Amino acid sequence: MEQYSEMQLHSFAGWNDRDGDEGLKRCWLHDHDRAGQVWQDGVQQCCLCSKATVFTLAAGADPIAFDTREQILCTECRLSARVRAAFGLANRELRGRNGASAYLTEQASLAFSWAQRHLPARVHGSEFESDAKARLRLSGYLRDIGGWGDIDFQDVTKLSHADAQFDVVISMDVLEHVRDYIKAIREFARVLKPGGALVATFPFNDRPSTLIRARLSDGVIEHLMEPEFHGDPLGAGILCWYHFGWDVLDVCRDAGFKDARMVMPWSPAAELRYGLWTLVAHR
Repeated sequence: MEQYSEMQLHSFAGWNDRDGDEGLKRCWLHDHDRAGQVWQDGVQQCCLCSKATVFTLAAGADPIAFDTREQILCTECRLSARVRAAFGLANRELRGRNGASAYLTEQASLAFSWAQRHLPARVHGSEFESDAKARLRLSGYLRDIGGWGDIDFQDVTKLSHADAQFDVVISMDVLEHVRDYIKAIREFARVLKPGGALVATFPFNDRPSTLIRARLSDGVIEHLMEPEFHGDPLGAGILCWYHFGWDVLDVCRDAGFKDARMVMPWSPAAELRYGLWTLVAHR
């Protein structure tokens, strides 16, 4: 367990290391006792803003049964707990890297806008949108939320970026929408510099094996479970193919990462509650 900017980092290289860990158990028990309490806005310490700030719930959230991953927002940076935790880990990876560069697998988002203004790196981003008119609309949206630049189109399974170009790749809830996610992870390894880091979030089942929700069979999508769709900047739903398990770490190692771990940042003071599992893999 490691301490960083109000975050305890519970880090494990595999399911066998994680299973039955006493530190995780204490975190779970602490937050389990909070479950069922009515939410009240309060002044606490954001791990990104590094100052006292008010945390509130997203509009429409149930004040008792709210999503602790997505619906607890800092009113200063406006980011969810999942995104705050991921950027906290990315900041840690960027320490001491002069002239660093980072690639985010998103661009038309509050997260990318925040990264442009605050991440200690030259920030690049992209969207999986090939239509020029749609990218123009997304560029307008990015400007409206405080960002800048034209939207770049990239397919994460075949990035146009050069080898060893970035110090950090940040992918937040994208991989579950990529059918060939193994190829995407190989691409992330390719574009990272030696010693560079991948920081990634995704639906994580905290079990040994990845859950396949849908697959392609003879060119037709076969749903193995009730279809799950997530929103995107244009408002359309995107199919979720996977809920990842601990075996994603083996995929990273096979792709060329020398070290891959699932890290759970946790901090009651920063409203980072149990379950914010984040992949951190080093090239």
